[in-house]
Amino acid sequence: MADTGHTPGRTGLRPDADHPDDVAVRDAALDLAFRLAGVAWWSWVPDEDRIVWSRHMAQLYGRESGWSPPSAAAYFDLVHPVDRDEKKGSLAAALAGGAPYQGEHRVVCPDGSERWHAVDAFVERRADGSVLRLLGVVRDLTDEKRLETALRESQGRLSTALAELAASEARYRFLADNSRDVIARVDADLRYLYITPSVTAVRGWSPEELVGRAIYEFMHPDERPQAERDVPARLVAGEVPPPVRLARLRCKDGSYRWTETMAEMTFTHGHADGYVIVSRDVTDRRTMERRNAEAAKLEGIGRLAGGLAHDLNNVLTAIRGNADLLRSSIPASTIDTESMDAIETAIRQAEGIAQRLVHLAGRPDRQRAPLAIDTAIAGMEPVLATLVERPRVLLIRPGAPGAAVVADRDEFELAIQHLVSNAATAIGDAGAVTVRTTTTSVSEHDAIEHLLSGRYVCVKVADTGVGIPPELRDRIFEPFAARSKRRAGAGLGLATVRSIMRRLDGAVTFESSTGVGSQFVLWFPLHEATPDAQPVAPGRDPISPPTCTSRAFRILLVDDESAILHACMQALERSGYQVDAAANGEDALRLLERDGERIDILVTDLAMPGMGGVALLTTASARWPHLRRLAMSGYADDLALYSDLTEAGVPFLSKPFGAKRLLDAVSELRRSARR
Repeated sequence: MADTGHTPGRTGLRPDADHPDDVAVRDAALDLAFRLAGVAWWSWVPDEDRIVWSRHMAQLYGRESGWSPPSAAAYFDLVHPVDRDEKKGSLAAALAGGAPYQGEHRVVCPDGSERWHAVDAFVERRADGSVLRLLGVVRDLTDEKRLETALRESQGRLSTALAELAASEARYRFLADNSRDVIARVDADLRYLYITPSVTAVRGWSPEELVGRAIYEFMHPDERPQAERDVPARLVAGEVPPPVRLARLRCKDGSYRWTETMAEMTFTHGHADGYVIVSRDVTDRRTMERRNAEAAKLEGIGRLAGGLAHDLNNVLTAIRGNADLLRSSIPASTIDTESMDAIETAIRQAEGIAQRLVHLAGRPDRQRAPLAIDTAIAGMEPVLATLVERPRVLLIRPGAPGAAVVADRDEFELAIQHLVSNAATAIGDAGAVTVRTTTTSVSEHDAIEHLLSGRYVCVKVADTGVGIPPELRDRIFEPFAARSKRRAGAGLGLATVRSIMRRLDGAVTFESSTGVGSQFVLWFPLHEATPDAQPVAPGRDPISPPTCTSRAFRILLVDDESAILHACMQALERSGYQVDAAANGEDALRLLERDGERIDILVTDLAMPGMGGVALLTTASARWPHLRRLAMSGYADDLALYSDLTEAGVPFLSKPFGAKRLLDAVSELRRSARR
């Protein structure tokens, strides 16, 4: 029922107590007070099912002022269906004398929107206890509920964000604490404010030992001055630090390790006040890079050395061949022996240089055999004595009786000659060079280059010289790192020795003290079986006398160097062979096409322009199976092809060679042809 008048039933005032105008004023004042308090009042008389409520009440339900529901049922139709049964139950309990009728519920407005209301009412009863009416107030909670919901959602989002932040922080802390990278926070003076525990595994320090100390304190002396100058200036200027910087930092044990650092500035109130630094240990990577660079450099030097050795050996083959021919063609009574000996000495020196180049280039070893170490060195004593020269002293101290190694004799002798030559140079005009042998064991705990555990024979070459300067010790095995001015080719000596020892699965090490001397040690794997090795005395190979009186035995000689062709042809023809010559593989094939069935031996160089010697030997063998083949070269560029020839049983004549070696090789082929 609408609020259309001012009756005692609406306000509970006695009708005879006041004038009607006074009641109207009081009702208006009461209504205003309720409206200012944000609430509206209502009354329901159950016996009459009559509802009266204030003008403001209608507004709370989205209705026009003056509207009210005609009955309790109509009122409950306004309550949200979800809350309706609960509100009916609460009303019934209040009427029965139970709990008060109060609580919160939702109502549905005509436009479909929902509003939250808070109801608080009391039951007015007659003297007999029956219900006279319910009087109550309603307060709109919609804005509060929305705020609560928003706050609740905000709190939920905040809780989720905090949980995610905590999880993220835990993840990052786990990664930081367990990473090999070291993360640090430093102030403007580069003092550590925080550093991750990973620093202990990398550098040995605990975080507590570093906090409060400046990075400068741990920098390498070579790098600290520049850092102390540049870093503060960058910080003051607000300049971004370099993306990546390499530096050496001191570890707790006193060693230095290379670190790669990345830094970002930190700011407070717009001013740079420090850095966050991420450091990664790259010592192993730099070591590997240095080794790879060294290997690449040595590989390049090896290729260069191989090319030089090939050209030099070709020239020396021509010189030696023609010198042998000259010696054999001049009567002994008229020959200038001193000049010929000087030529021979010069040739041997040049051959020594060429041999060093070949070994530096990594020539494959084809003649390894067991050598009795003490016997082999004893046989070298005359040669070593010429290297040491008086008044310097050479001492040979054998200490490995019966011990043997597997090596190519030429390589073995070359390595020792290099070390003795270097030792003689180091002692100057007076002193002693000692060559000592011994056997020893290497365990897996010994840090001797790349040697495997096992038994080894050591050849120790010591001198009483001035020692190796400290600045050269890390580079001593590089070509020309410590080139001697007193001996030709000395710059390749130690590089050649290391190359030889690595091919023999051994190693070369050294110790040196300034002003005291040096000792180089060759480590050869011990060979268990004792060989029957004999000393090899130096000497000159004279040209062989003619071994063939018939020209029926025919040889095809192929080389792109005309001087070599001339010398070899003369030596063969003077020994009774019939010789055809070709300057390249194509010309040789044309000769074979014409007279292949009458040619007995094919002797060819391997490295030639156009068709090389390997292709020529392979083609000739397939088409003329009776041909005996002999390969010669100053340096085989393609080691794989060289290996193929070895497996096929093709003998190899290494340049430079003299007439005797050529004739001996051809004679051996003749004997095999008869068999």
